[in-house]
Amino acid sequence: MTHHIPTYEIPQPSWAQAVDFQIYPFKSQAALEEGLSAMPIKTDIPHRHNFFEIFVFFQGKGMHMIDFQTYPVASPSIHFISPGQVHLLSSQLPFHGYVLAFSQQLWDHKRSGDRALSHLPFFSPFCQQPFIDLTAENQAYIERVLQNIRIDQLQAHPSSREITRSYLKALLLYCERLYEQQSPDSGRDEDRSVALAAHYQSLIEQHFILQHQVKFYADALHISPDHLNRVCKQVLGQKAGELLLNRILLEAKRLLLYSAMTQKEIAYHLHFKDPSYFCRIFKRKNGCSPLSFRQQMQEKYHR
Repeated sequence: MTHHIPTYEIPQPSWAQAVDFQIYPFKSQAALEEGLSAMPIKTDIPHRHNFFEIFVFFQGKGMHMIDFQTYPVASPSIHFISPGQVHLLSSQLPFHGYVLAFSQQLWDHKRSGDRALSHLPFFSPFCQQPFIDLTAENQAYIERVLQNIRIDQLQAHPSSREITRSYLKALLLYCERLYEQQSPDSGRDEDRSVALAAHYQSLIEQHFILQHQVKFYADALHISPDHLNRVCKQVLGQKAGELLLNRILLEAKRLLLYSAMTQKEIAYHLHFKDPSYFCRIFKRKNGCSPLSFRQQMQEKYHR
C-alpha cells in the first residue's frame, strides 16, 4: 500500500480570516493550564507543512525524524523545521514546552532589509544539525520571550502581529548566536565565499529538478565550476556536485515514501533521461535500490 504524506497549513481559528503565527503548548496535562489550545492537526504520522516550525523542549525525551535522519531530543533544546521537510516526533518521556508555527509572509512583511530565513543556519536547506541545546541561562531567556509572545497572543490586540514579529526576530537571532557557539564552523560570515555558497544553495532549491549540471549554477553565479567546487568544499564541506545530487535524491526519497509514483515515474519527474541510471545513482548513494528504500521506510513508519 502506498501512503501519501499529509501537508499542513497553519491552523486557522474560526474567528480569524488569516493567521500567520501560532504558539501551542505540547499536548500534555500541563498544557491544559496554559490557556492555549494544543496543535489541532494530526502529528503522530510523518508529515510536513508549508510553514516554519520551532520546537522548544523544556522537559521530555524522545526522537525526531527529519527528512530520513533521526535526531535524539534532549531537554532543554530547540529543534527547527523548514517548509517541505518531512518529520515525525516521538516521545519517550512527555514533552513540556512550546511549538511555534509561522509563515514566510510574517518574516517578509516590511522586512526587506532582513536576510532570508533560509540564510539562518538552522533553516538552511543543507543544515546537518537542525537543533541547539540550551543551558539554564539560555532556557530562562527563551522562556521570557515565549511568555511575552504567549501573553500578546492571548490579548489579540491590533498591534499583536507587529509585536509578535519583533519577538520572533529576537528569538531567531538569539538562536543563531547559540547555534554559532555550538557549531563554530557553521557560523555566519560575510565574506565572499560564504555569500557564494548561500547563493548556490538558493539556486539549487529553485532549479534542482530541471538542472543537474554544476555548470548551470556556476554560470548563473558568474564563476567557473572549479571555483564553485572549491567554495562549497571550503564552506559546506562538500563539493558542488555532491550538494546538488544530495538534494535531488532527497526529493526522490520523499516521492518514494509519500507518493504513488513508480521509480520510473520519479526518475522522469526529476529529469533523469535514463531510469536505470537514476536507480544506479540512488543505490550507490544510499546502499539500496529505490524500491528497497520504499519498502524499508514504509515498514518503519507505516506499520
